[in-house]
Amino acid sequence: MWKQELIKVSDSSQVGEIRRHSQGISQELEYDEVLSGKISIVVTELATNLIKHAGGGEILLSYSGSSFDILSIDKGPGFDLQECLRDGFSTHGSSGSGLGSIKRNSHYFDIQSDPGKGTVIYVHFRKLVQGHPELNLGGICLPYPGEEVSGDGWTFCRKDDLKLIVADGLGHGLLAHEASQKALEVFEEYSGLPSMEMMKYLHQSLRSTRGAAVGIAELSHSKKILSYCSVGKIYATISSPGSNKRCVSYNGTVGVQLNKYQNLPYPVEDDSLIVIASDGLSTHWDLKAYPGIYLRHPFVVAGVLYRDFSKRTDDVSVIVLRGGK
Repeated sequence: MWKQELIKVSDSSQVGEIRRHSQGISQELEYDEVLSGKISIVVTELATNLIKHAGGGEILLSYSGSSFDILSIDKGPGFDLQECLRDGFSTHGSSGSGLGSIKRNSHYFDIQSDPGKGTVIYVHFRKLVQGHPELNLGGICLPYPGEEVSGDGWTFCRKDDLKLIVADGLGHGLLAHEASQKALEVFEEYSGLPSMEMMKYLHQSLRSTRGAAVGIAELSHSKKILSYCSVGKIYATISSPGSNKRCVSYNGTVGVQLNKYQNLPYPVEDDSLIVIASDGLSTHWDLKAYPGIYLRHPFVVAGVLYRDFSKRTDDVSVIVLRGGK
């Protein structure tokens, strides 16, 4: 099971703390010295860059026994990507090896930088060399500020198609967390059920909790169809360079009141990005405002949307799927 934590970076004294924290996680996950060393180098460079070039920002760590993902998120001035990836380039008179070093030490690297809006950098590490990052999927799930656990939760399974659930427990805090985790447990145990049957079973299983908003998505890359069944404020949008299509979500609370729900099909294209989010994310976004973003890894897209449209007054989940392979 993967874990996710957000670290705010605002002072140079925090760079060493973040490095030591990432080392501790690597040791806990039993990564070898080479992999742990690379993670430490990259975390240090990212945190240093946030202080030097953006006046601070946030680092998101997502990790499990097999992989370690890092997002660096800032609202700085942005920069020319081609120039800054070239070793020796610097905007602050330093050696200029930061981004080049990050890219060389990572197993996968991607970046979105927009002048005047900021930069999101995604770095992926894996424990096994033959592994690979989940190229069609990326997500952020964070608690209400000040809470230790999130009332949101999400997980997925993959057979021929990708099937995913996002749950937002009513309110926030421990009881909301218990509701969303119950939904995830049921999904994982009965993932083979059709979405309509799954929703009915979830409703019965969540009666002992305070209830949750739930969205179930199934993406067929071969048929280019997204099937979506949602009750409550779990919003799904299919975004492409030419259009934005909002998927239907019905009123209600799974486990409390379930009146009407349907599993509806939506066509997707190879260049489509599917964004599924809880109501902790504002709906007033348009990816076309970010040139080149449809080419980015879904984790980068999730980072951009979180940075610019998270309400910061609730738990927040934003999961991004790529329509094409």
